Amino acid sequence: MFNKFFLPATVLAGAVTTSPMVMANDSRNGAPSEPERLYENWEFAIGAGVMYAPDYIGSDDYDAGFMPHLEIVWNDRVSLSMDGLLVDAYKTDNLTLGLGVGLTEGRDESDNEALRGLGDIDMSAAAVLYGSYQWEMLEFGARFEQDLGDGHEGALVGLEANFMVPVVEDKLMFMVGPDATWASEDYMQSFFGISSTQAANSAYSQYDIDSGFRDVGLHAMAEYRITDSTSLNVISQYTRIIGDAADSPIVKDKGSENQFFTGMMLKYEF
Repeated sequence: MFNKFFLPATVLAGAVTTSPMVMANDSRNGAPSEPERLYENWEFAIGAGVMYAPDYIGSDDYDAGFMPHLEIVWNDRVSLSMDGLLVDAYKTDNLTLGLGVGLTEGRDESDNEALRGLGDIDMSAAAVLYGSYQWEMLEFGARFEQDLGDGHEGALVGLEANFMVPVVEDKLMFMVGPDATWASEDYMQSFFGISSTQAANSAYSQYDIDSGFRDVGLHAMAEYRITDSTSLNVISQYTRIIGDAADSPIVKDKGSENQFFTGMMLKYEF
């Protein structure tokens, strides 16, 4: 699943499922050796990449950044990555339902001049529920996140659809689809609202905001298999901030409703 919410490093890192691990067999009887049995249900991936993204959600200033990647998968059901600790609780050939713990996104006042006086939004733990349904080359996914700490204290729901096209069999795969994000009032107020205290500390007037859809967008990704274990992933997304979030002064007056993201990552799986 594409694991959408805004597209920081978590999206590019989790965009392509780690390929099944190839097991070596004992040459004498065809059975895995003892060390191989120990790891036969495990898959690992490491990688690094670069991304070019807005300074904050709604900014019209962009910066490049480095993206590390580490992913551990056990028994094709439990995964630990930059996206959190996730467990596929129910899984068939087409349907996956799961839950886990991740991290909320944060924001520092120092990220951009437009945020001066608004304070920081801390990252914190989040409860995660997710599901996906795949039918031939189409996949539909949803992800719910609820802040469990003292970050934005709100909730996000990410929705997406993906159309997957194998351009060159076992070598090049292309994926494209729409996505959208709904956010609770607490989240919206944290990232797009201006409280009375923030108004007193900044150049903005007080701005209160309700829950609603934060954005809609279109994403595209390509994966090129360099070898059986090494791949190059390239991803791009256009997002349009909508509704009350688009009317926030940090978007309307100091930023832009139009958001672009692009990134590239080299991954090694074993």
